[in-house]
Amino acid sequence: PRVVRILRGPNDSTFYRVRSQHWGIPVGHGNTPPLSCSKKHEDTPCYFCEMVNEYYNSGDPRQNELARKSKASVSVIANVIDVKDPLNDDGTPKVLIWQFSWKLFQEVRSYFRDPDYGDLTHPETGRNFKITASVVSSQGARQWTRYDLQIGAKPTELDVPAALDHLYDLDNTFPVKVYTYDEQKMIFDGTWDPRTGSKSLPSSAASVAPKLDGPEPELPSAAATESPKDDEFQTSKD
Repeated sequence: PRVVRILRGPNDSTFYRVRSQHWGIPVGHGNTPPLSCSKKHEDTPCYFCEMVNEYYNSGDPRQNELARKSKASVSVIANVIDVKDPLNDDGTPKVLIWQFSWKLFQEVRSYFRDPDYGDLTHPETGRNFKITASVVSSQGARQWTRYDLQIGAKPTELDVPAALDHLYDLDNTFPVKVYTYDEQKMIFDGTWDPRTGSKSLPSSAASVAPKLDGPEPELPSAAATESPKDDEFQTSKD
């Protein structure tokens, strides 16, 4: 189990950001970065969504599977600190970026909305969360993990208040880049690589999704070509 404290800057209205992304597009081009869903983020037509729907309704099991992998998945990101391991080797606060599923976020949010708990990010009266990960099934290299959440029984002070001076700017670390409808068509067809401006994607294109160093072994990261089914912690370099 990990015990974490969710962090929120004193001038921030919320502690989290929501991202809706399509994964594994274009098909068959190796590890490609996630692509923001224009329908979810800007309420404009999304070619990726249209193709996902077309594949779902095709009646072809292979296209059904591609649709499942490529559909937009929603994840949430927040700054946290590991209560049991709060410092880097140089003594600076080890702020982490926690990327977790919408389902788990709903559970976290329910505590925030409960007046009995108050502001859970408050440095003096907030509360910690204990997260327990357990693998419920596996298939080859893939694993399906269940996360159980438990809130602290009583308010506690933030042990490392200086962590609030080392928060990541979530909007800059995980920016939302929405491509035009025509650009989405070219990306889906594999005729344009938005990272380089080239007219085609190399078959072994490496993912450039914003990932920080130091993956935590207790909570395995999702494969780069899959949506983040597992909740991830990513380590600050500060």
